[in-house]
Amino acid sequence: MTKENKVTAIQEIKDLLKDAKNVYVANLNSLNAATTSDFRRQAFKNNITLKVVKNTLLQKAMEQTEGVDYSEMFESFKGNSALLISDIANAPAKLIKTVRKKGEYPALKSAILDGTVYVGDENLEILANIKSK
Repeated sequence: MTKENKVTAIQEIKDLLKDAKNVYVANLNSLNAATTSDFRRQAFKNNITLKVVKNTLLQKAMEQTEGVDYSEMFESFKGNSALLISDIANAPAKLIKTVRKKGEYPALKSAILDGTVYVGDENLEILANIKSK
């Protein structure tokens, strides 16, 4: 990936994060093509923006985004990462739970909702049960 491509990718991620209230980072590791396609389709149906990202580019974009401190999430950026952004706080968590009924992935890496950071897959149940706004 050239430097210009990286700069463009960082800018695209920053544009997604700019007005985002609810940001999730998930691990899509071990999902086959059909399951990944189904996950993307369901995300689209539920008005969830989904973008597979490189961890370092995601971290750089988050560091450059003003107004929100994403630093607590950085430790979870290992392996494959997908960025999920939604206006409804619990929608990405419910989507992850629904798709995961068939296996152990996708898994929640971290999330930030209205300034509160959640790190680790053990928070998925809490996030899925948050009252939607």
